[in-house]
Amino acid sequence: MNSSTETAAVTVKAELDTPEELDSRALLDEVSQSPTRVLVVDDEENVREIFLELFREKGHEADSANTGEEALRKINETEYDLVLTDINLPGVDGLEVVKAVKAKNETTCVIVITGYASTRTAIDALRHGAYDYVTKPFDLWEVAQTIDRGLSSCRLTAENQLLLQRLKVANEELKQHKETLIEKIELATRRLRTLYEFGKEITSSLSLGNTCSSITEKARALILCDTVFLFLFDENSSQYSTVAGSGVENLGISEVKCSPSDGFPGTALSLETPTVHTRPKILGVNGEYAPTKGPGACLVVPLSTLGERIGGLLLARAEEKPFSQEDMEMLSLFGRQAAIALSNARLYEKTKELDRLKSEFVAVVSHELRTPLTSMKGSIDLLQDERLFKPSETQKELLGICDANATRLIKLVSDILDFSKMDSSKLSMDFEPIDVVEVLRQCIRNIEGLAKQKNLGILADLPGQEVIVEADGARIEQVVTNLLGNAIKFSEAQSKVSLSFTARENEIEVGVRDQGSGIAVQDIKKLFKKFQQLDGSMTRKVGGTGLGLVISKGIIEQHHGRIWVESEIGKGSLFAFAIPLKQPGAEGQAAIKEIVPLT
Repeated sequence: MNSSTETAAVTVKAELDTPEELDSRALLDEVSQSPTRVLVVDDEENVREIFLELFREKGHEADSANTGEEALRKINETEYDLVLTDINLPGVDGLEVVKAVKAKNETTCVIVITGYASTRTAIDALRHGAYDYVTKPFDLWEVAQTIDRGLSSCRLTAENQLLLQRLKVANEELKQHKETLIEKIELATRRLRTLYEFGKEITSSLSLGNTCSSITEKARALILCDTVFLFLFDENSSQYSTVAGSGVENLGISEVKCSPSDGFPGTALSLETPTVHTRPKILGVNGEYAPTKGPGACLVVPLSTLGERIGGLLLARAEEKPFSQEDMEMLSLFGRQAAIALSNARLYEKTKELDRLKSEFVAVVSHELRTPLTSMKGSIDLLQDERLFKPSETQKELLGICDANATRLIKLVSDILDFSKMDSSKLSMDFEPIDVVEVLRQCIRNIEGLAKQKNLGILADLPGQEVIVEADGARIEQVVTNLLGNAIKFSEAQSKVSLSFTARENEIEVGVRDQGSGIAVQDIKKLFKKFQQLDGSMTRKVGGTGLGLVISKGIIEQHHGRIWVESEIGKGSLFAFAIPLKQPGAEGQAAIKEIVPLT
C-alpha cells in the first residue's frame, strides 16, 4: 500500500470514528504514553543492577530498594506501575511488600523473584495479587518477556480504571441532565395542564366576571408569581383599568388605572410584546405611586386579538427573582388564549345587553300596538252588531275585511309579545290540574269558524272521560289552536283535519294531521326556527310571522314535553306533542278518570 492510499485509509477511519470513540482513544494514548515507574526490591546488589539496567534500556523510570523496610517506605512515598521484589528478604519479606503494594493501588503490577525452594511462598504471593513469579536462576530474556506482559496488563488495567472513572463521571452528568430534563418536563406539563384547564373553563362559561377571575388565577399558577392584575382597555376613556386580581394583598394595591402614555404599567401595556421591569413604580388610581413594598420584578403581557386592543396582564414578584424566557413564552401563549376568551366574553355581554334592549323594545311596542288594536276591534264589533247599526251589503263586506285584519294583527302582536317573553325566559306558566280533553274540545270550537270558511271538516278522536293533567290550560289551548290553524291554512278545500289523543301511563299525546301537500325532509328542520316559513316568497298563499311553531315548542318544553313533526310529500303532515301527566314539583293528582261519556 502506497503512502497516498494509507493517508486516504486514515482519513476514512477518522471520518467513521464518533466523537466519543476519538475521546476514548485520546485517553488511552495518554495512558500508554505516560512514563512507567518501576521499583526493584532485592538484597543482592548484582541482581538489582541487572534489572535496573534492563528497565532503563527500555525507557522506564527505575528505582531500587535492598530491604523490605526500605521498599515499604518508597511504596508509601511514590506511585509505581510495577514492583519487582524478591520473596526472601531480611526483615520484612517480599510477601509483605506484595500486600503493601496491592493495599495502596490494586492496579500496580507485582512480579516476585523466588528460588526453587520457596515456590510455595510465590504461590501465596499470587493469591495476594502478584501478577507472576520468576525463579532463580532465571533467563533474562524470559524475565523481560514476563515484565513486558505484566506492564501491558498494568496499562490495560489502568486504562480500564480511567475509562470507568470517565464513565462514572459521564453517568453522573447524565443523571444530572436527566433530573434537569425531568424538572423541565414536569414544569412544561404543569403549564400545559394549566392552559388546558383554562381552556376548558372559558369554554364552559361566557360570563365576563368568571372569565376574568379564571385568567388571573391561572396566570398566577402558571409561573408561580405573587400577584396578578388583569387590565381591560376602555375605548371611551382611553384608559386601562384593573377588573380582577389574584394575590393583590401581596402588592399593597387593590386597583390601578392608567393611560397608554402615562406611567407604569400603561406604557408597557401599550407595547406589542411582553416586557420585564425591575422594581417599577406603579402609578395608582389617583396618580400616586405604589407603596414602598412594591414588586421586585414585573412581567407585563399585552392582550390583543385581530388588531383589537383588549387589555393586559401584570404579573409581579415581591423579590427580584427574574422572569425567564420560558415564562415570557408561556405567558405569550396564555395571553393569546386569554385575549380571545375576553373578547368572546365582552361580545357575549354586549349581545346580552342588546338582546335585553330588543326584548324591552318589542314588549313596549307590542303593548302599545295592542291597546289601539283592541279599541279598533271593539269598534268594528259594534258596527257589525245589527241591533245598533244596520250596514249595507258593501259595508258588511268592508267591516268583515276590517274585522279579519284587526284579528290578524292582534294575533301577530300577541305572537311577537309571547316570543319576546319566551326569548327572555319570562313567559309565565300557571300549572294546575286541568281536564285536557275539555281543553281540546274548546280548541275545536275556537277554530270551527276558520274551518267553515275553507269548507273543511275537523275529525276529533277524543275519549269520553276526563283526563286530568298538571298543565297551563291556556297555553296548551294556544298550542293546539295554533297547530289546528296551521293545518287548516295549508289544507285544500273539501279535505279534512284530524285531531287525535292518546293517554299513556305517564304522559298524554296530542296529534294534528292534515291532508296537505306535505313537507320535504330538508325543510322539516326549518319549522321550529323563528321567523321561518317554508314559502318565503312575496306571493305566498298564507301569511303569519313564522313564530307560531317556535312559541308552541317553547310552551311544550316548559311543560317538560316534546314536540315533533312527521311528513311525506303528497301525503300530508302530522304535528304532535307529548307532555307528562304531572309536572315535576307540581301539587295535585293527575289521573285518567272513568266517568260518564261527555256529549
